[in-house]
Amino acid sequence: MSDGQEKKVLPGVAYLELIRAVIQDALQHHHKGRIVELRNTAWVTPISIDRPRIVSLELYECDENVIDFEVYSCFEDGSDDTLHCQGQATLEIAPETIDIHVDERFIDMNKGMMEGKSVYSLFKDCGLVYGSSHRCISEMYVGENELLANLNVPNHAHFDEYVLHPGLMDSALQACIGLIDDPNSPALPFSLETLRVLGPCDNEMIAWVKQVGKPTSTSGVTKYDVDVCQLDGTV
Repeated sequence: MSDGQEKKVLPGVAYLELIRAVIQDALQHHHKGRIVELRNTAWVTPISIDRPRIVSLELYECDENVIDFEVYSCFEDGSDDTLHCQGQATLEIAPETIDIHVDERFIDMNKGMMEGKSVYSLFKDCGLVYGSSHRCISEMYVGENELLANLNVPNHAHFDEYVLHPGLMDSALQACIGLIDDPNSPALPFSLETLRVLGPCDNEMIAWVKQVGKPTSTSGVTKYDVDVCQLDGTV
């Protein structure tokens, strides 16, 4: 929000799918059958849309299997060239299938449940208003420093066009609000240490969110580990 007016901002996590698709296309001819892994992704500046902008992704080859990337934008006349995101990508050997025991995890979520409507009402009170395709949390079940969030992509959100649906990925990170001490002052993600794309997402998924340690005393930064899995627990 700015000067009492709503500002349209594209969440950084929303263009992870763009990065994944381009990286996989650029590297797949070297290592077919491998998975995309993004490392040290930093969201430098949000993409704020107050008038049309051209968004670009540039790749810089480091070696045969590693690529640096940058996402930047400018106005149609070429002015206001702004860096939004940067990081590194590689293709890795796919691990064996990773599963979590969802039923066992739900048993540990004994600190309460929040419906999706309540979650997004809380975000709205903080000045964060998400569009319909980015409101995928149907309910959250909270435990001790961890939670499970049921995610459901709206039918109109062009789900079949994506491996990492932008709204679903954004909602998986939104779920971290359930572990914040003061939910009236939610933090926004600014960096992603590692993202491993093991497979395409379904329309309905579960996000298992775990807080990693305590916020550092100097920066106040908190780390979270998020597994997005199918209803049967396949990550």
